[in-house]
Amino acid sequence: MLTRLFYLLPLVQLLTGCGLAHNLYPWTSDYCPSTTDTSPQYFGSPNADDLVIFIHGLCGDAHSTWTNKTTNFEFPAELAQDYEKENHPAYVFSFDYVSRLQAGPSIPSIAKVLQFEIGELLKKHSYRTLRIIAHSMGGPVAREYVLRHQSHAHPQLKVTHVVLLAAPSNGSELAELGQLVSENRQIEELRHIDKGNAYLESLNEEWNREFKAVVHRRYVLVSAGYEGLPMPWIGRVVKMASAIAYADETLEFQKDHVSIAKPKDGKDAIYRWVKAQLEVPFWHTMQRVRDNIQQELHSTAGAPQRLPLFKELLEGLSDHQRTEKIESYVKTGQYQSALDMLAESEPQESRAIENISQRRFTQGKIHELLFQMPQAASYYSRAVQLAPSNAAYRYRYGWLLIRTGEAQLAIPQLEQAVSLSPTSGNQFMEGDAVGGLGVAYYDLGQYAKAIEYHDRFCRKERDVVPSALFKEDFHGHNILQGAAFSTGYDPPKCAVVSRLR
Repeated sequence: MLTRLFYLLPLVQLLTGCGLAHNLYPWTSDYCPSTTDTSPQYFGSPNADDLVIFIHGLCGDAHSTWTNKTTNFEFPAELAQDYEKENHPAYVFSFDYVSRLQAGPSIPSIAKVLQFEIGELLKKHSYRTLRIIAHSMGGPVAREYVLRHQSHAHPQLKVTHVVLLAAPSNGSELAELGQLVSENRQIEELRHIDKGNAYLESLNEEWNREFKAVVHRRYVLVSAGYEGLPMPWIGRVVKMASAIAYADETLEFQKDHVSIAKPKDGKDAIYRWVKAQLEVPFWHTMQRVRDNIQQELHSTAGAPQRLPLFKELLEGLSDHQRTEKIESYVKTGQYQSALDMLAESEPQESRAIENISQRRFTQGKIHELLFQMPQAASYYSRAVQLAPSNAAYRYRYGWLLIRTGEAQLAIPQLEQAVSLSPTSGNQFMEGDAVGGLGVAYYDLGQYAKAIEYHDRFCRKERDVVPSALFKEDFHGHNILQGAAFSTGYDPPKCAVVSRLR
């Protein structure tokens, strides 16, 4: 019996995500309550278009999991305040569910509760997008909801970003001790996949089909932060390989399993990284997926008939067009109908130049999705002519020109994007446009200019992105190695946060 208790103690500490377990059940009530429940927490603007949800882990709750007791910094509340200050309001919801040491509902059951709570929110306001931050077991809960509930229960709500913090996507070896708490299904479902965890095997297999295959219907940017510090006596709760599985972006933090969800203030690396990941423009992900689609279309016989599978990508890239009919055409793969409707003469109330330029820009994006680059360039050009002060139009047009071999024409567009970007509300656009200029000058063989813009890109990114988030991943750096060889100049490696282009 003493041996069982000895192993149960670290299991409690490791799986609560709430703090050090000082003893067994009677003494752990503050960390894993057996008779009381907390309430969900709400912050920010209930009438905003964007919904952000925090999901705690095993034995956590909607408040303590995300609150640093030393500084009283409450993660969800501070995020909502920041969005308000930046004039990008969101409604932030810290989801709460029953999770106790002795027993608790299964992960699929918790995801159903989450589905219900989101449905209740949607009755009050029509949110357009959903971003999720999940800690520990909250990761499987989030993936269960996104995979098996969202598309049919809340099709009007588009999940764009999922940030996982020390989430056991492949389970945890230490959860094998779950047999010591035999009634707790949650611990059983967190057993490592190598130990025959049928639940996680099923979840991961279906996730791969939906989100990771080259030809798939749905797109979510998944980021994973993992613990770099061990917990006392028990080591790392979730090993790196399990924490980063199925993620597009990953980063290690010098935090343990508990503190990784409790930034001490707004300057904490965890807080800044999570916020940066939530703000990665979703079309960056779409761009990468589109490139995969293009490769598939070129390499597979009959691939054009598979274009309806990519309707979510088109929907994501048509965010400027609010016409419901056009969106319905795009979502059902009726691309020509969408283009025809956009080409129709605008009704009288839509004669405003801004609305017409948005139509032209959307037409360009749809043609780009269909790999009809000349048509896309034509519509982007018209959008720029109608709205010459729109940085996003020039930025997108400039990068398209680079991809189609028109580097000389791309330069004035990207130069204008650089000068206009400070008023665009996109803190990354200026740096990305500067990077594009470096690539354009390299393509033209003007290596000194290319290196100049490469260095400007590095300096700009260091100003915008927290240094703790940097990693050497700027594609232009490898290109510019050739420029360095040609000029005898050795540019320093550019350490910038990895973002999809």
